[in-house]
This record gives sequence, structure tokens and C-alpha cells, in this order.
Amino acid sequence: HKLAVSKVTKDIRKLAAAGKQTEIVALLPRVYKAIDKAVKTRVLNKNTAARKKSQAARLLAQKP
Repeated sequence: HKLAVSKVTKDIRKLAAAGKQTEIVALLPRVYKAIDKAVKTRVLNKNTAARKKSQAARLLAQKP
């Protein structure tokens, strides 16, 4: 699950760098799902998960 989290967060960062807000909106639920699964299987700590979710949401809020 850790690999899935890193892959999805990398994808969302690339989209943010390119300024593709609509694609970020579509990808955000997949990011949350991957992070939640990693917490459920105890791969990530819940505080780390909260931080990663917050960082992903802030990427969406950035101006292109």
C-alpha cells in the first residue's frame, strides 16, 4: 500500500505542477482511498495520513 500512496501522490504533484486542476479533482478521491488503506493496514500512521491528505488538498487549492 505504501507504493500505491507514493505513486498517487507523485501523480497529483505532477498535475499540480502542470496546472491541471480538473484532473486533480478527479484524482483526489483515489489519493484519499490509497492513504486510508495504508492506515488501515498500519503501513502509515494516522497523523502522517492526515498530513498527506492535507498536502494533496492544498495542491488543489493552489492557483495555476
